Amino acid sequence: MEILLVFVPIYLFISLVAFYKWLKLSVTVSTMESEHKLEIRKLETLLEDERRKATSSPS
Repeated sequence: MEILLVFVPIYLFISLVAFYKWLKLSVTVSTMESEHKLEIRKLETLLEDERRKATSSPS
C-alpha cells in the first residue's frame, strides 16, 4: 500500500506535465495555422491586384 503513496503522485505529476506540454503545443500549432492563413490571404490579395493591373493596362 505504501508503494501506491509514492507512485500515484509521481504518475499524476508526469501526466499533468505531459498534458500541459501537449496543450501548449496544440495552441502553438493553432496560432501558426492562423498566421499562415492570414499570410495566404494577403498573398492571394496581392496576386489578384497584380492580375487586375495586368488585365487593365494594355501591353
